[in-house]
Amino acid sequence: MSASNTLNKTSFDNWRRLAVAAGFAFVTLLAIVLLAVTLAHHEQAGHQRVTFDGHKYFPERDNSIERFLDEKAAIETGEMVSEDPQSAMHGEYWLWFSPNNLNKELSILKVELAWLDHLSVFYLTKDGQYQSFEAGDDHRFTERVIAFRKPAFPLLRQVNDQEIDTVAIRVSAQGYLSLPLYALSENAFNAQVNLDYLFYGAWLAILVALGFYNATIFFSLRYNVHLYYIVYLSVFSMLLIIASGIGQQYIWPNRGNTTTLLANIALALTNFGTAYFVIHFIQLDKYSNTLTGFLRGFSFISLLCIPFVYFFKYDALPPILISSFAIMAIILPAAIHASLRGNQVAPFLFASLIVLIPCNTIGLIRFMGLFEHDHWTEHVAELGMVADALILSLALAYMVNLLRAEKDEVTSVRERERISFAKQLLRAKEEERKEIGKALHDDLGHKILSIKNAINLIPKKEGDLNQSNALAMADEAVKEVRDLSHLLYPSIIEHLGLEKAISNVVSTGLNGSDIKFNINISPLELSNELELLVYRAAQEFVNNLLKHSSHATQFDLSIASDNGGDSIVINATDDGDVPFSPEDFRFGLNMLKQQAALFDGDLQVQRSKAGLNSLVLTVFDKPPVPKP
Repeated sequence: MSASNTLNKTSFDNWRRLAVAAGFAFVTLLAIVLLAVTLAHHEQAGHQRVTFDGHKYFPERDNSIERFLDEKAAIETGEMVSEDPQSAMHGEYWLWFSPNNLNKELSILKVELAWLDHLSVFYLTKDGQYQSFEAGDDHRFTERVIAFRKPAFPLLRQVNDQEIDTVAIRVSAQGYLSLPLYALSENAFNAQVNLDYLFYGAWLAILVALGFYNATIFFSLRYNVHLYYIVYLSVFSMLLIIASGIGQQYIWPNRGNTTTLLANIALALTNFGTAYFVIHFIQLDKYSNTLTGFLRGFSFISLLCIPFVYFFKYDALPPILISSFAIMAIILPAAIHASLRGNQVAPFLFASLIVLIPCNTIGLIRFMGLFEHDHWTEHVAELGMVADALILSLALAYMVNLLRAEKDEVTSVRERERISFAKQLLRAKEEERKEIGKALHDDLGHKILSIKNAINLIPKKEGDLNQSNALAMADEAVKEVRDLSHLLYPSIIEHLGLEKAISNVVSTGLNGSDIKFNINISPLELSNELELLVYRAAQEFVNNLLKHSSHATQFDLSIASDNGGDSIVINATDDGDVPFSPEDFRFGLNMLKQQAALFDGDLQVQRSKAGLNSLVLTVFDKPPVPKP
């Protein structure tokens, strides 16, 4: 395959991964919508969106009900104009409606927005009587008239037997005001509370499980990306717990004015955790230093805003929000860019964004009160966050497999290099032994023969024992040099072949003993290194028999291929004493075992039921495959 074809195939594979990720994301979005619609089908009965009859902004706070009634009367007579909510940063808003427009079976008012500084509801009669309740972040959760994570109040119809004419809501909040208000029946409210707590419990359980899972991987494999994911998961979970009102309900129920502060801090930390997780997750610095620099810059801007949150609360929010939107805007093209450059986990990030961004957008629009009656949007944002966490965790698990495969490949290469070096060392050792053997046989052996011949040329004297002893010593030296040269390098393999060389070493070794032997060697085509190893194995098996099985009467040696010719098995069997274990291997057998390992083989000791002892050596006549 040409270089251009390879490049085109790689590019096609990258686009294919991106397309598969997009398809998976859209299927996940469809599943989220279907699940949200199913949940809404069980919840939406007994709900009605409240439409306000008028709005009035006061530039100061803590306005009295009497002042509100005067302003309301002026608006109704046309002397003043009703003002739409824009900002309550330095004052408060009053909103009102008539309960006569609501279904008589509805008995609870619920505000969709969880984090409002101060919220009061006034139930007013025509003659000026009223009853009020308070909630909001500046009030303890334990002081709420209805214990719910979002502000909720009983929907009164009468006060002192007088019919309620107007329901007025006074709101103090920093930032732009959004007040989606719903009236519910008691059954619908309780059903939603139960479902909400079940959903949030499952959601938190999933996040905790993912956190422990990634913590385990980090502490076992030390991959920093899992540490950054734990940071991201922690701060993002903290943000959701605060924004949803769960924190004020369960963590600080007796403290007021805490949610606003912590929400800003959690959002800033989420920006930081998100940016650094993405950088390490897709190794963005390898693909784009510019995008990496932007992500780091916006993440540090968010962190620098945290001290200002203590003093200015929501006044410090705009730069944090800008950083948040900028980070999300950078991550999406970064995921696409890394995917097209061949990063195999970036498509997971792309899929998670395709799921998370629409879900968060729907949640934000609902948060702003722009969905009038679409109750199915209630849980879309939460479901999207859970799906995002699951997709990223799948990506991290996949990345672990990739990293392990990469490490295994490095280990395999190093193992092959080690085995190759060991074989070269063994080959060099055998070459050295061959040269020494030849030098002994051809040089030193010939010199000793020359000395013997020179002694023979000396005229013999009757009864000269010195000359006879010298000749005997020369014969013995020639024999020892010949045997030593054969031990160093069995040249008989080159001259007669492996089968006859092994037959010779067995018959020579057992010569003079009462042990009968049988040799069975199948026709084999082996490399030079393996031929020499098989010969050494037969030689060592005979030596081991003579040293450790003195009572043996029969010795059988078989050499054959196995597993379709992939492996060579050398089996030496005798009927001697109980064999020793592999832990008792002496130098010779241990050397044989180590050499066999270079051919992906092993040496084992066996004892059959018939009382026969076996030494089995298995080797492979091909490059070994290192075990992971």
